[in-house]
Amino acid sequence: GNPVQRFAPNLLNLVPALVVASMTLHQRLCSIFQATANKFLYGFNLRDLSALFKGLLLSTPETVQTSLSLVRLWAHEAHRVYGDRLNDDKDAELFRKALVETVKKCFDRQSASDQALESCCAALADVDEASVMRMPLLFCHFSRGLGDAKYGESEGYISLSGILQQALSAYNELNPVMELVLFEDAISHVCR
Repeated sequence: GNPVQRFAPNLLNLVPALVVASMTLHQRLCSIFQATANKFLYGFNLRDLSALFKGLLLSTPETVQTSLSLVRLWAHEAHRVYGDRLNDDKDAELFRKALVETVKKCFDRQSASDQALESCCAALADVDEASVMRMPLLFCHFSRGLGDAKYGESEGYISLSGILQQALSAYNELNPVMELVLFEDAISHVCR
């Protein structure tokens, strides 16, 4: 059958909210960030919106089972597509604020305001801004270990560090030894 049908019905009910949130965030970021000579990567366009949905399509029913995990995946992909291109702390904070406002407007059951999202309200029972924005927010293809390549959320830096140490050990057995210190920024970079 159609693989989409294997997702839980409450996740399928969130599709309208994901579309509205993606459009809302994209339009907001396009108005906040304009491309300039020293910020030439800031020119967002429909390719970026497409990349956001492409990231969502990496999910599987095994790795995304709750409304919260789906909305966290959406927030993660927004970080990857838009946030990673911003090159100073002030802009990163503007992005974070725009993301939080979009989460509140489109997903937080207490404050979701769009009437088109009324059908999603039951599906959003476990979703609120604090849960969505809880850090670290890391999705990768090795979250469950090296032998299980499914795109999902990691359990955190300690779990990822163990998996990456394993990968490094396997690499070092076959190649000239590479000594890497897997601090948190390095782990985040490998996930990206």
